[in-house]
Formats: sequence, C-alpha cells, structure tokens
Amino acid sequence: IRRDFLWEGNSEKHKYHLVEWPKVLLPKLQGGLGIKDLALHNKCLLMKWLWRYTQEEHVLWKDVVSAKHGIQSHWCTSLSKAPYGVGVWKHICKLWEKFSQHKHFTVGNGLHIRFWKDKWLRNTVLMDDYPSLFNLARDPDSTISQNRDGTTWSIMFRRNMQDWEFNDLIKLLQTLQSFSLNTQATDQFKWGITGDGNYTVSAAYKQSRAFNAVTDHWPWKLIWKIKLPPKIVCFCWTALYEACLTQDNLYK
Repeated sequence: IRRDFLWEGNSEKHKYHLVEWPKVLLPKLQGGLGIKDLALHNKCLLMKWLWRYTQEEHVLWKDVVSAKHGIQSHWCTSLSKAPYGVGVWKHICKLWEKFSQHKHFTVGNGLHIRFWKDKWLRNTVLMDDYPSLFNLARDPDSTISQNRDGTTWSIMFRRNMQDWEFNDLIKLLQTLQSFSLNTQATDQFKWGITGDGNYTVSAAYKQSRAFNAVTDHWPWKLIWKIKLPPKIVCFCWTALYEACLTQDNLYK
C-alpha cells in the first residue's frame, strides 16, 4: 500500500516502482526517503512486552502468561512449542534472543541472577571464563545467592576438586573477592542501549536500523537542502539512482 501511494499507483492503475524498497527505507542522508520500516517497528513494539515482563511484579497478565507457558528464568518464560493455543506470546518470545543481546544486570540480593550464565560481574559470563569449573557445577542454572553462604562464597560442585582444577577455582575466588551482595535491594534487569537502562521502542528501532557510518553524505545532503517544491526534489532523488522513466529504462 505504501509503495503504491509513493509511486501514485492503485489496484486499478499500475505504476512502476522506480527505486528498490530497501533503498527507500534508508535515512535521507544515506540515500533513502527515511520511511519507517513497519515490520521492524512492530518487532520493537512487541519487545516492549518482554521488557514489561522483566520489570513488573505481581501483575495479573504476567502471572497468567507464566502459568500458561512456564518459566525459563525469572526474566522470561519458556518458549512454547505447542502448535496451537499459545496465542501471540509465542511469537513475542521468539524475539527474546534479539532483545536480550543488550541486557545487563544490577545485582542486589542475587536471588534472580544466574551465577554462571548471566552477565553480572563483567562483560562476559563466568561459564565462558571458567568452562572447566562450569562443567563441574552442581546446578548450572543456580543463582548468585545460591553460591554464597552469608558473607563468603560457597560455590556448589558435583564432586570434590582435583589438584589441577584448584588453580581455576582460586582465580575465580580472587575475582569474586571484592564483590558483595546487597540483601536489602532486588536484582534489576537493565537494557544497555539507553543511558538510564530502560527499554524504549524508539531506541530499539534506531539501534536495529543502524547503518555503517558515512562520512560524506553528498549528494544526498545537498538534495534535501534545495529550496524547491518537494516533487522536484524527489525527481532529483530518483534521477541520482538513474531510475527515471527514460526510454532506456523502459526497455529494461
């Protein structure tokens, strides 16, 4: 519909689509018309529900969704594989991997952040930094608080450590030495794109539509500064793509 509107076509009258749609969606300074990608924008809107799931507690809609789909972690539900009866939430959950790429945590009491699998201590997860210790973990999904006994660390393993495994354990404990829990605060899920850690649809859309940096915006920058009627400016834009309805193009 938007294509037909742009090129002045309709169901009764066909018009040529002179420029490829992906180029039309580009920002103006990168050769496009700055038209919003509705499919991408819709995904960003759906991811807002994932954000709400991580932030809201003791609300009816979240309790219903959790009861129906099961809980994978405190921050998300399990991905339902049922072929029917799962509604829109199944499609929302498919966006979790994309949404969670930019997550990070502010540790409070450690009740909801996974010790091995979540990024809470630095820019990597402990399961990647210490793979040999992770393979020995009694519960790979255990939380930070479950691996702590009061003011000391008490990491749970399936068996006693061998002599050659103690080096990694010592390194891990040294890394954890300066860290302490705040038992009076709750764990917080943050989204790393915005400065305040809150998810916004506009920030998600801009991040998803990020393009390679362009140092020279000519001639696009010049076109949109021309003081001419919009129809003439758009004709110039089309001409730069060599997409005008010339005789040569009509033969193609």
